[in-house]
Amino acid sequence: MITVKRETQAKADKVGESRTKNARQEWDRIRKGTAEINLTPPTACDPKRTEKEINTMSKNEIISKIEAIRDLEELIAEASAEAETLRDAIKQQMLAADTEELTAGQYIVRWTSVLSNRFDSTAFKKSHADLYKAFTKQTASRRFSISA
Repeated sequence: MITVKRETQAKADKVGESRTKNARQEWDRIRKGTAEINLTPPTACDPKRTEKEINTMSKNEIISKIEAIRDLEELIAEASAEAETLRDAIKQQMLAADTEELTAGQYIVRWTSVLSNRFDSTAFKKSHADLYKAFTKQTASRRFSISA
């Protein structure tokens, strides 16, 4: 039973490594400008266009790109978590040294308290609902999401 789990895990690890490698290769192609990305939306209303012309990417290509996106997002999350861990270690050192500024070689690290004034829109809305409505404008945007 344990051997089967290890083999299954090894296969899953191999697939994950392959996806990550593919994601990195896709990202390199995007950065270099050699990726084939069609940003022009097809006109589905044109009766002269065939189904194949409208859907320029195959389902497999779309799936591949979605998996590359997910792998890259996972890579970004891991790198962000690692960077945050490193920041926290430096902050701990600064706390221990009781300093807001630390020099290390060519780098100067500052961790200072900052005061800022922000508009409390929730309180304003409660006390001046009519003014809030008068100065609120609706905006439109498009949201891109991927779900499984």
